[in-house]
Amino acid sequence: MVINDPAINEHESDGQPGPSAQPYLGNPGLYIDWRIVNNDLDIDLSFEPLLLANKDSVVQDLKHVIRESGLLWRCIAERDGVKVRALLDRLVLLIEEDIRLVPGTVKIERADNDTFFILGDTVDYGKFGFTASILPGLL
Repeated sequence: MVINDPAINEHESDGQPGPSAQPYLGNPGLYIDWRIVNNDLDIDLSFEPLLLANKDSVVQDLKHVIRESGLLWRCIAERDGVKVRALLDRLVLLIEEDIRLVPGTVKIERADNDTFFILGDTVDYGKFGFTASILPGLL
């Protein structure tokens, strides 16, 4: 599964240019985390890990929850629309366990057979949105 990880290119939530290849030097705010790209730490030229803060950190954590749950994988194998909706509802409930999100705001929409849009609101940083794609042949 590829959860759209264009942290290098742009923030999914606001369309602004993504973090540069510099360590995060700003006010860390409430949440700070290492930046993960392609299942590995993203590092700068001096081999120091790059950091994410605030909404970017929350979104990265949500991507990991979605991926580790395995529920999106099950959606592509299921042909019954009611069962797919039940799987997506389970995933929404799992995501909404995160106390940094506004309860009831998470929505998952299916764009096509293997692409999903995840939308919602954080308590402290406003709206977020990102895509999750399931690549054929990687089951």
